Amino acid sequence: MQKFSNLAGRVLIAQIFLMAGISKIGGYAGTKAYMEDMGVPGGRLPLVTVRERGGARALVAGWQVRLISRALAGERC
Repeated sequence: MQKFSNLAGRVLIAQIFLMAGISKIGGYAGTKAYMEDMGVPGGRLPLVTVRERGGARALVAGWQVRLISRALAGERC
């Protein structure tokens, strides 16, 4: 039962990051402009989307969960 709950929790959390990464691709120009308005270089947008989508997949797979969670939270690892 514990393994199922861990998997279910990882899937639900990963869904948030996966959907965020996909929505950034759909609204690329708007997201890039928003990032630049907030003082973040727009050239980092591809890295952000790869990080979110790849991190979501890694969470679901259960690979390096703590490290990936920190990376998605924006902490330096």
